[in-house]
Amino acid sequence: MKKYLLVALLVTFAASLSFAQTVLYSQTFNGNLGNCTVINHTTGTAKWVHSGYGFNDPTYGTIYFNSPSYSNGSALVLSDGVSTAINTDLITPSVNCTGHPYVALKFNQLFFAYQNNVVGQVLVSTDSTNWTLVFDAMQDFINRGAAILDPQEVDLDLSALAGNQPNVWVKFNYQATNDRWYAVDDISLVTLPANDVAVDTVLIPNYVGVSNGSVTIQTTVENLGGAALNSVQLSYKIGNGAPVTQTFGTLGMSPFTTSTLQFNTPANFDSVAAYTVTVSASSPNGGVDGNTANDVASRKIVGISQIPNRNVLLEEFSTAICGYCPGGLTLIEQIMATIDSTFVIPVSIHAGFGTDAMTTTEADTLASDLDLQGAPTAAVNRELYYGASGPYYGNQGLTIKLDDIGYPNNLQPAVEAEYGVVSPVGITASNNYNPQTREVSVTVNSTFYGPATGDFRMNCYVIEDSVVGSGAGYDQHSYYWSSPAANVNPWYHVGSYSASNGYATIKGYVHHHVDRKLMNGTWGEASGTGNIPHTPTPGTTYSQAFTYTLPGTIRSKFVTLVPFVSQYNSSFKNSEYNMVWNALAMPLNTATGINEATVAHSDNIVLYPNPAQNMVTLAYTLDNDAKLSFEVYNILGEMVSSEGQTNFDKGSYTTGINTASFANGIYFVTVKDDAKIIQTLKFVIAK
Repeated sequence: MKKYLLVALLVTFAASLSFAQTVLYSQTFNGNLGNCTVINHTTGTAKWVHSGYGFNDPTYGTIYFNSPSYSNGSALVLSDGVSTAINTDLITPSVNCTGHPYVALKFNQLFFAYQNNVVGQVLVSTDSTNWTLVFDAMQDFINRGAAILDPQEVDLDLSALAGNQPNVWVKFNYQATNDRWYAVDDISLVTLPANDVAVDTVLIPNYVGVSNGSVTIQTTVENLGGAALNSVQLSYKIGNGAPVTQTFGTLGMSPFTTSTLQFNTPANFDSVAAYTVTVSASSPNGGVDGNTANDVASRKIVGISQIPNRNVLLEEFSTAICGYCPGGLTLIEQIMATIDSTFVIPVSIHAGFGTDAMTTTEADTLASDLDLQGAPTAAVNRELYYGASGPYYGNQGLTIKLDDIGYPNNLQPAVEAEYGVVSPVGITASNNYNPQTREVSVTVNSTFYGPATGDFRMNCYVIEDSVVGSGAGYDQHSYYWSSPAANVNPWYHVGSYSASNGYATIKGYVHHHVDRKLMNGTWGEASGTGNIPHTPTPGTTYSQAFTYTLPGTIRSKFVTLVPFVSQYNSSFKNSEYNMVWNALAMPLNTATGINEATVAHSDNIVLYPNPAQNMVTLAYTLDNDAKLSFEVYNILGEMVSSEGQTNFDKGSYTTGINTASFANGIYFVTVKDDAKIIQTLKFVIAK
């Protein structure tokens, strides 16, 4: 969870405050502003008013604030389209906090601004004259990355200001000119118990290889009490086994802060089986826990017989009319150039911020189902990420909003984190392409290495690279014409700038990794309907075949196929079991043979360094004798290097490829065994 330190007060966003509490004040704006007072400091008519569930914004249309009591309405100040200055207060009545040393404020908010000079603040007073800032909504909006329809519950520890005070007022202040809005709802002041520790999450992998089944147990705990949490006793157990107990001290956790704690004694999982790990908390600060209902959390882990290689599917949402999307492409290219891009598969999905000439029906549905609020955003294996760092939509979500060029690449840590994630599913695939009929036939194979239960689905992207077109559907908008980060921004002064539109238009823009088709529909076929049962049998390989006829507008030499296996859950933003478990990339096979996308004779081929300059090296171990050849292609599909067939006995080898004459760019090396492709690896030349 994200934390903010403001005037020695701590705030966090959470789904709910689950502690034993007494409500000292509550306001749900049931049909009106209730007992709240509005003070307007400017002469304009715009001020805090009562609003129904939906309110109209001139730019975005009807906006819905999904607060817990949304049907009653909310308090709203709307400045979009108002050219005069607004400075308006919404103030609660005095609340008596006498006899309560630990007091918290919680409320739901929906804040959106276009300019950074907007003021949205929450302040507290004990005399109605002197006010202390406790929450800066504008700064929080910047930190979160500007999510439009993203209601937040804000929880603030006010003990230092309001504890035992006979009079406490809370004020919501908004100042803007012709900008957006601030809405609040469900305001309450509640008491806190002195000591209350909650176990939020058990941090273990979903799967572990039983050949080395020792796993370090970590857990995230949160202090929901009013006093600082200095010590807590934690225990973990596997199934109904004996608990392992450890006392953690010197924590120094202020109210509403979280901490990740690690047990000294690891757990062992040495059988192909499913386990449940349960972590419980007790004795916060050596005393009684004020609410025991949140003291326990569990998570499943499965021992699998083999750990397959796992690639990262990086799905970026982008459109030609998105002015910040050239920056999204730059961030993707940074990732591909700075980490081992062999195992990262980028896909550019043209949806999420309007549509363009490259938008597909499946892409539109995917963006809608994921509830995207704009672009550029990216999903990393469609795995659920929590708001630990970087701007996210809410505290958690399947997509990460990409930061501007010149700032730290907030997507890269999420991509790197996927390298350590174990998959229970191995994937292979083959394809045949008929250049006369332009029909593509793909067979995807998924092998399960341990017990698994879920809605597993197979699918395949058809990707075209280097797409250039003419007209509004291809000409790229760009807000980077006069970017302050000109020294690091490749889009600075690129394109034709229009002062009236506020953006540049880049004609001839090269769109990379463009999604042209999802061969099995947006989400694939459900377990039982598709070829994978709801409970796959360990050690079994399941196959599914797809066909697609390439339209004449798609250039076959620029096509890459990306088969993948995913686990589906309709609760996209609330379930960790909604992810891509494995994926691979392979070029079209235009010969008569089969294009295998995994190594038939080797557990893995490793290519290094990547990026490279004058030499790349392939390291591999052959399980059988083979007749290998190596071919290198550039991004246009042209062969730039080849090494003829050589007989290899089974064993370990390295093969070097001289790249001294290669220009900077992206290349593919295809490894064949007796003319049969067994793996294609991608690398970058950067001199």
